[in-house]
Amino acid sequence: MNALSLACAAAAVILLASALVLLAQRNAAARAAARLAFVEQRLAPGAPPARRAPAQRLAEDIDRLPMVGGWLLRAGIAADSRRLLWSVLVAMAAVVLAMLWLGSLAAAVVAVLCAVGGRFWLWLLAARREARTIRQLPTFLDALVRQMTIGTSLPSAFQQIAPNTDAPLGEMLARAARLSQAGIDLDVAVKQTARHHGIEPLYVIGAVLGIAVRFGGRSDQVLDRIAGLLRDAEQARDELAALSAETRLSAWILGLLPLGIGGFLVLYNNSLFVSMWADPTGARMLVGAAALQAVGCILLYRLARSL
Repeated sequence: MNALSLACAAAAVILLASALVLLAQRNAAARAAARLAFVEQRLAPGAPPARRAPAQRLAEDIDRLPMVGGWLLRAGIAADSRRLLWSVLVAMAAVVLAMLWLGSLAAAVVAVLCAVGGRFWLWLLAARREARTIRQLPTFLDALVRQMTIGTSLPSAFQQIAPNTDAPLGEMLARAARLSQAGIDLDVAVKQTARHHGIEPLYVIGAVLGIAVRFGGRSDQVLDRIAGLLRDAEQARDELAALSAETRLSAWILGLLPLGIGGFLVLYNNSLFVSMWADPTGARMLVGAAALQAVGCILLYRLARSL
């Protein structure tokens, strides 16, 4: 039981550390918002040009986002979101209730399930947000090409179109436009935004913008061809998703079903697992089963991602 108590205590410490990280992220987001408001105020009509230092500090703050902050950013969730705070509180309450009612082993299982479920939830939101963003890119590129065709320069066309683009792509373009107005090169701002949000086609567009700004050339034709390529890739992706839907669904079921059954047995037949954990052979069997389950989940995840 000492090992179980230590595991439960470790899970509680992890959840507490997560809450502290979220609180720190909220404070960092507030400081970044204040800096951004200062930059926008300096860029208001009639105000003197903004110095480069605030923009550099803002970019450095973005680069220093920790791993959890990166997950939240890609999922489109603010660090000070009430929904996120309530989710953490509900997970901590579930662990405490499981410990009081069902014991230390059940509390540890609930903590693991909450962590896995939270990570899966963030991944699902990030995947949906990425898919919506990629679907918006061809329309944005078409509008950019039209502006360049009538004689508008590439940076000016980008600044005009970015505020009129729908979310979630509009939020990314607006951030890149603000960084560009603050003194950072447009291609660097776009590539930095694409890297933090995990949008690879947007990074390619940033590279094209950099070449167009530095060396010139018919960048409108290149952007038009990228838009066509993105449309063809989206059509092929939809066809592949329709053909492989059964395989991906089977992979998810095979990966999540053992976890669900194991969690159900721990919650409703806790004595069985406690007796197995107390026995050396049973403890080795449980550790081996957990290791095999982890390996199987990783392989099935790679299979689902490759389709």
